Amino acid sequence: MIGTRKIVYPDTVVWNCLFDEATDPARLRAQLHEHGLDLAYSSHVLYELSRTFRGTRPSSQQRATELFLRFKSFVEQDFPYLRQNVSVLLDESEAADGNISGVQPFGGTEYSLFRSRVERLSSGNFDSQTDFAVTYRNSQVQELRSSIKQGEYTKLTELAGMTLSKFIEAAGRTHSRNILKAHLAGVREGALGSDLTRLAKRILRTRSYRVSHAFVWTDLFLTWRKERNGALRRDAADDCYHLVNASYCDIYGTCDEDQKAYAPTVLPHVKFAHYDRTKSVTEWLCSLS
Repeated sequence: MIGTRKIVYPDTVVWNCLFDEATDPARLRAQLHEHGLDLAYSSHVLYELSRTFRGTRPSSQQRATELFLRFKSFVEQDFPYLRQNVSVLLDESEAADGNISGVQPFGGTEYSLFRSRVERLSSGNFDSQTDFAVTYRNSQVQELRSSIKQGEYTKLTELAGMTLSKFIEAAGRTHSRNILKAHLAGVREGALGSDLTRLAKRILRTRSYRVSHAFVWTDLFLTWRKERNGALRRDAADDCYHLVNASYCDIYGTCDEDQKAYAPTVLPHVKFAHYDRTKSVTEWLCSLS
């Protein structure tokens, strides 16, 4: 929540629906404010939209440019920007260590870089720098899946017959600290293992460090899903990255009805909202208040 307004975080498919309906961003924001709501976007939305430039269809380049022209019109309205997950994770670790007074998940210095990338892509300029950024983000997302292949996670196989909520509760008691420790190692370079263990333990004592907890819960979910199904859906890691992004928001919105089976368990403090496309996106968003 920012001020008195609840923050809605839509995934990329919902953003595409807004663009396809030629939604006026200024009018939408005024309507949302009347209902005590606001809309947030993240760099992960930019990343997923950017992949359209890599499409093989003759119209991919034109479609991608049109998407970013519409996205630019929203960015120009200064909707809340969610900082990158790893940046917030670092801040949470610094706050838990007493080095900073609090965590700011919105805005920050990286917002100017985000805006400049949207501006560049809206002119159809998918340059090598942006191509590298997309590749790098893809590697970040895939790190959510890489932990599943580690030997320690094979110990959880016998628990996979549980429901997801029971699995997270049981596996979380024994594995949460090590899962978070692995993520912290990526943002606290050079830190000793013992220091990371101490820090992970401190962070997990309070639910206020939302990104840290979301990384743990999404890791556990992906482990459970893989053991139950034998494989993961291609977009499972991307969906989970959105869930981590949404952890500091009030409402998470998606067109993917399948997520209803796990998102409320993985992100219990955030309201899950499914957009079934039976009404306009604006009408649906305003109804979430």
